[in-house]
Amino acid sequence: MAVAILAVAGVAQAQTKISVSEQCSRPTAEYTIPVGDHPGHVYRIEQTTCTEEPALEIGGVAVKEHHSTGFIEVDAGKGTDHWFHVFLMANGDSVCARSEGTAEFDGLRFRTSTAQWTFEPGTGKFQGLKGGGTLNCHPGTGGFACQAEGEYTLPGS
Repeated sequence: MAVAILAVAGVAQAQTKISVSEQCSRPTAEYTIPVGDHPGHVYRIEQTTCTEEPALEIGGVAVKEHHSTGFIEVDAGKGTDHWFHVFLMANGDSVCARSEGTAEFDGLRFRTSTAQWTFEPGTGKFQGLKGGGTLNCHPGTGGFACQAEGEYTLPGS
């Protein structure tokens, strides 16, 4: 029995918690396309850059740049959003994450959003990265602000 417990403990991977505040710029690229069925029903495509506080490190490697690209369907003040986040790391590798959630708008003006995020396969040291969590956003100075919470596991941890 003790051998079985030790074998299971040997394969357990250490999870590292993430808790950061993100400040994202106004979109660097933004497109709004009316659907055409009724006023206010649109698809939006946006791209933005973000920074994290405290500075985000994954597996001991600092994030050098963070770009996010998303599309949102907005209708009657509600939105469904899908984002892809690219983190360029200080060691030259990259980490990617997807988030999907819901948002509220005043017309086309963003008010709040809540999403679930998951890591996608990264490059180099981060090829087997796994993890996920929550993302809550609201308007902020010069763009929008988010709070990201979650955890991750690196391969071989």
